[in-house]
Amino acid sequence: MWLVLSASAANGQTLTEKLIADDPARLADEARSHGNIIRGAILFHQGNINCAKCHRPSAERDRIGPDLSRMEPETTDAQLIESILQPSKTIKKGFETTILLGADGQIHQGIILNEDAEKVVFRNSQNVDQTLTLRREDIEEMKPGTMSSMPENLANELADRQQFLDLLRYVIDIRERGPEPGAATSGVAVRRELAPDLEGLALIQEMNCVACHRAESFPMVAKAKQAPRLNWSAQWLNPEWVERFVSNPHAVKPGTTMPASPGLRDAAESAQIAKAITHFLVSRAGNQFQTQAIDAEAVTRGHELFNSTGCVACHSPRNDKAVEQPLARSTPLGDLTSKYSVDGLVQFLEDPLVVRPSGHMPKMQLSHREATDLANFLLQSPGKSSSSWRLDTELAKQGELLFVSNNCHICHSEVSAEAPQPGSQVPLDKLRPEQGCLSGDRGNWPGFQFQDSERQLIQTALVSVSRELESEEQIEVSLHAFNCLACHERNSLGGVTAERSPHFQTTNLNLGEQGRIPPTLTGVGAKLKAAWMRSVLANGRTIRPYVKTRMPQYGEENVGHLIDLLQAADQLAESRFAGFQNQEELRNKGLEL
Repeated sequence: MWLVLSASAANGQTLTEKLIADDPARLADEARSHGNIIRGAILFHQGNINCAKCHRPSAERDRIGPDLSRMEPETTDAQLIESILQPSKTIKKGFETTILLGADGQIHQGIILNEDAEKVVFRNSQNVDQTLTLRREDIEEMKPGTMSSMPENLANELADRQQFLDLLRYVIDIRERGPEPGAATSGVAVRRELAPDLEGLALIQEMNCVACHRAESFPMVAKAKQAPRLNWSAQWLNPEWVERFVSNPHAVKPGTTMPASPGLRDAAESAQIAKAITHFLVSRAGNQFQTQAIDAEAVTRGHELFNSTGCVACHSPRNDKAVEQPLARSTPLGDLTSKYSVDGLVQFLEDPLVVRPSGHMPKMQLSHREATDLANFLLQSPGKSSSSWRLDTELAKQGELLFVSNNCHICHSEVSAEAPQPGSQVPLDKLRPEQGCLSGDRGNWPGFQFQDSERQLIQTALVSVSRELESEEQIEVSLHAFNCLACHERNSLGGVTAERSPHFQTTNLNLGEQGRIPPTLTGVGAKLKAAWMRSVLANGRTIRPYVKTRMPQYGEENVGHLIDLLQAADQLAESRFAGFQNQEELRNKGLEL
């Protein structure tokens, strides 16, 4: 009877309990002799365990677990086994958890990423993709946690003892193999910044400086950025928003490249001019703006799309209420809820190149339903209605004259019959960098609100870039201009940052990092044929369906020049292949492989 009860109790043990009771030395020996590294690698990235999510070696600031390829040399197999089966027994320094009690009664546990006198930023142990910021005044208590951020009883997610041996064998291999050759000692890839004169050149193109200044002897890499097509904007945008934007673009949408109109005017005069111009634009195209009900189910789907398909490569991530979570180097979207109706935003998202032909907002290959879901998510808190807005034909006539007298037609040439005369002013290479648009003062020139850093970059380009650029320099300017470097790395320039890394996802966790991070562009011109590159860059061909982040379409007229540049710049080292005199030996080697 005693033997039967003992056996029954043993059978009731979990896999974790059985493994803890086993001899660590025996487990390590069996893992080395009978564990399968390939099966272990699949388990390491598998959804129910997903060790890679916390132990990513490529983004140290994004990890809440140690880099397993950089463990201390004295780490034993037994310690490795203990860290998997009993993670809270010994917690590695630098990965201790902290418990925070909020004033609202909520309890948070995670690893502190940054803290100062005003706030605490930490990564949640339960959702490692989520970064939370709490103000000091909203924290009742902070104390060290005793539990590791690594889940207890993780081995219970495995099918059997053999799977544990496979996983352990792979982790042992990671430790013994060490970091990838050439990896930075910090665990983060070494990145460089674009040269200041080239970054300034990209800004000159983005601001469309050639609308007013000739560029015959200036090394422009590609076409300058074109202004949005106002016939579309007048038809689909809220006219009240258009009035406010034209009157004071930088107040309505901070970070916009649209300048305030030339001249020194007070707010009332600017508002009256903007009102007349808006009536003129609507008189040409009509207006279909109308607020619409929001679909709650579409909002949920849109939240997932926004944070996985690639929107967050350029824009700040947003929570489930569509509130921005500010992130450095993000393109601002402004107040979308006062600007768009659902139908208008859907129209825009389905094909942004119709509205913004320069491709700086690329086409993301969204289906109609996906565009609708995204629009509902972004507009879930509707802004002001324009039901009181009515077209005034007399104002429209005044607006047509003001549109030309304020030089709007120079950038928006499709609107007015008045022929613009771009390039009639001082050539770019003859400008005095401290005057006019770059002076920081208002005057009889477009009112750009440059940051000091932007002004300095443009001034550097105007002074320094007086030569023909090398192919590689032209490539780098274009990659920077279209923000390709947010996803791709080329010769240590750009690449996915640690802050944005969690938003690059995959449909197949077994593939690890290569299944979610877009490929490097280093040497790509020598590896791929021009026709293949064109099919991907210009014709929307998709080749990595397991990567959730989509390859944007910028339009061949905008990025087609990159194909020739990459083909010309990249060369592969000469390869020498082994030869066989004996054909039978060749066949035997092939069979062996």
